[in-house]
Amino acid sequence: MTGPPWPDDVTPHLLPPHTPELNPDELVNADLEHSLTKHRARNQAGPAAGTRRSFHGRR
Repeated sequence: MTGPPWPDDVTPHLLPPHTPELNPDELVNADLEHSLTKHRARNQAGPAAGTRRSFHGRR
């Protein structure tokens, strides 16, 4: 029988499950993605303008 895969002087700490709904960055990314998918970009500057428009609307 073998022991754990870590040394005896190491204590493992279990991480919580992945919860993107509690992460503020994920909420911002979801809002931004939703905003950008409503308007199709017609040129290369389109996504940048859409991002600025989205963040100005969140203030």
